[in-house]
Amino acid sequence: MSPGVVENPTPIVTLTLANGAPAFDYEALFTTILTAKTSQESLDASITLANGIAADPPTAYHVLSDLLPKIAKAAADKKSGASRESAMIVYGALYETLPSKAPTTEVLLVETIGIVFDGLADKGAVVRESAQYAVDALFAGLKLPALVSGLLSATERYLQSPGSKWQGKVAALALIGKMAEKAVKAEKDQGDVFLKDVMGRELEGLIPVVESGMHDLKAEVRTIRSLYFIWDSDK
Repeated sequence: MSPGVVENPTPIVTLTLANGAPAFDYEALFTTILTAKTSQESLDASITLANGIAADPPTAYHVLSDLLPKIAKAAADKKSGASRESAMIVYGALYETLPSKAPTTEVLLVETIGIVFDGLADKGAVVRESAQYAVDALFAGLKLPALVSGLLSATERYLQSPGSKWQGKVAALALIGKMAEKAVKAEKDQGDVFLKDVMGRELEGLIPVVESGMHDLKAEVRTIRSLYFIWDSDK
């Protein structure tokens, strides 16, 4: 399965009308995602779910608040690889859709990145593939201020957590590198010095965190150090 690639998606749940607007049975739709027989069916339903939440921005935050614990539970289901894959697919669909259409949900979405990082350590290749797609989708979907103020902080907390998976830590460091590169580009293209300075201060504080107890990730630590020194040399 290639997450995000939809071939002739069909509606999964019958829509009803409430006050002239489409209304979804989110519980039924999420059940459809978890019980789908194929990855494509799960993806189709996940996109329908994400679009349904985004269709009503004023309620999007509350709907997402209710759904996220259920998605997290599926992601932690050790007995069902299909449930774990479906959870990663849902995260990818939400990350890809909601930041642009329902920005109020960003604060909730960035806090789920640790679960997705852990998905990169899953024994199932399809789970890992879907998790990586989700990480890339969130990075692409958030604007730079949200990347620096929200996603960076959540990623740092994951790196500091003793329970984090080493595969997730590698991905977290790679993601921070991409944020730093994006901040540098914004400074060069748009003269946005503020975000670059914020990123530099964050990297300075992050160096001792990633150096401590992460000897297997020497290459990634060197990358973070080199990115910080780029900032430091410009002062």
